[in-house]
Formats: sequence, C-alpha cells, structure tokens
Amino acid sequence: MRNILEVSPGTGDNAVVTVKLYPTAKFSFMDGNSSSFAVLKDKLKAKLLPEDSSSFNIDFSKADVSEMQDKFDLVLCEGTIPGQTHPVQFASKLFTLVAGGQIVLTCADVYSTLPELLRRLFRPHLIKLGFEAAVSNGIEIFSSHLECLPGASRNTSDWVADQILNPWTHSNCQFSISDALKLANEYKFDFLGSSPSFYLDWKWYKEVVDSANYRNKLAMQL
Repeated sequence: MRNILEVSPGTGDNAVVTVKLYPTAKFSFMDGNSSSFAVLKDKLKAKLLPEDSSSFNIDFSKADVSEMQDKFDLVLCEGTIPGQTHPVQFASKLFTLVAGGQIVLTCADVYSTLPELLRRLFRPHLIKLGFEAAVSNGIEIFSSHLECLPGASRNTSDWVADQILNPWTHSNCQFSISDALKLANEYKFDFLGSSPSFYLDWKWYKEVVDSANYRNKLAMQL
C-alpha cells in the first residue's frame, strides 16, 4: 500500500495502528469534526502519525470529491457511514477515490443496530445530568460491555459520547452489507471478506466461474 486515506479517523487511535502496519505508506486523513481533528493534529505533532501526512478538516458528506486529483490504494471509513443522512450516497463517494485498490467500510444491519438501540434507553436519564456527568456515568455503565472487545482501540468516553449521547436526528441509521455489496457491483469491486467472517465458497477448486461479481453475489445470499 502506497497511498492510504482514512475518512473520519476521529481521534486517530486506529490510524496509529494502521501506520505501524504500513510504515512506508503516505497517509491522508479527512474529518469534519473540529474537536476530533484537533486531537488528530496533536498526534501528528507528537509524531504518532507520519509528519508528511495530509489532513483535511472538511465535511466529507458535503465535499465534492470529484475535484480530488489524488486516488488511493486503500480507503478506510469505520463507524461513520451508518447514521449518515444519506448513507448509500456517502459510501458511493468513497468508492470513487480508490484506484485499483481496496476499501474498508463499517456496515450496520438490524442485527448489530438492535443492541445499540437497547443501550440508548439509558440516554434520556444520562442527558439530564449534563455532558461531563453523563459521560462519567455512561463509562461506569458500559465499561463492562466494551471490555468484551479486547482488541478495541477506542476509549470508552468517546464511545459513550458518540453512541449513547449523540442525538440520532433521523431514522435512517443503517448501512447494510447488502447496501455495500450493491455499491461494490456498481463500481466493479469484489467482496474480499468481513469481520466476523460469514462468507463460504463451496465450489470445486477447478470449477470455472464465468459470472461477473461472483463473490459479491455469493455473499449477498448469506
């Protein structure tokens, strides 16, 4: 990977890990949240991220990416598309930025959204306390939940603020795997895998598969 873009890196915790995986790559970061962007800049100053990284404080949902001359080998956008006012349109812009490479997206189907909806039942009680107290109480309530994810890199206070306290201003909070695969077909991308993995391919290893988007169609059946 030579040229990597992360859209909505937040405070850059995941980016620090990605940089270690691709130490020679050129990184670009794009985030429309001024607070997150300020923390990201601090990581750049602290040399936790490459000094030659490019960073843009712009709202990707409103940005005209057709004017971007740079294309990327890898585009990352985690935990951002679900909850957008127009998630499919948001995701489609990401596909246009990849040049013969890969794209990693976070999806949210009804199966993954339901647990978050149940946790948000605490929100009306927490927001009465004021932001700081709400975050503190939210950490106490949900820390044990996040401890079940030993590989999580995000701190609990950020998660509480984003997932519990952040208002959902519309009902369109889903971006399903099926939505992502339809875009993959449209932009001629192939499905490579998911986490957790659910993809099974039982064809004989010498079987000739002549249908376009074979992997995408197989994934959509599951």
